[in-house]
This record gives sequence, C-alpha cells and structure tokens, in this order.
Amino acid sequence: MASAHIKCKRGLNLHAVKAPLYDSGHWDFSPEEAAQLVGGTIYLHNTKAERSYFGGTVLSYEIVDVPEKAHSQRIVFRIHSMVEAKNKEWQGANHVRAWTSGILP
Repeated sequence: MASAHIKCKRGLNLHAVKAPLYDSGHWDFSPEEAAQLVGGTIYLHNTKAERSYFGGTVLSYEIVDVPEKAHSQRIVFRIHSMVEAKNKEWQGANHVRAWTSGILP
C-alpha cells in the first residue's frame, strides 16, 4: 500500500474524532493522490529530521475548500491511529521546501 510522510508541526490540524480515529488535514494533495493513500499509511513529523510522532492507516479523505490558501482545494484524511506508525524515519523527498515525502509505494 502507498504511504506518505508529512511535516505537521505540533499536531497542526490533527483532531481526534473518537480515538483511535483522527482527522488530519488541509493538505495540498490532489484527489488522485489522496485516493492512492486510502488503505495506506500516513506518518506525521514535526520536522524531516525527527521521527514520526503520529501515524496510521488512511480510511478515507474529504475534499474541503480553504479560501485563504493559494490552492484552496485541500484534503482532510480520516486516519486510524496505529502505534506501529510512530517513531519512523522520514522517507522520500527531502529537499528544503519539501513538506511531504510524496506518495511512496
């Protein structure tokens, strides 16, 4: 399944629905990228140098409009938190401006 590492400082836009279900969002993924992640894993990191502090299986996603953003169409993921997704090293895109690893196989 696909996975993605995302830079998400201090749990920004991470909200408990009812543990172990969480919404994480307003991410600048396309709907096609988001669909690839359903059934896969997301890992959240404060920085690319730090290991993940949260992660889990993507159950679904929702497209939301955030008008104050340059790309107003954003994605909110519904995630089933898993302890196995914590403490993972960043993988994928690692350039200075990378906020996500990209979609990894």
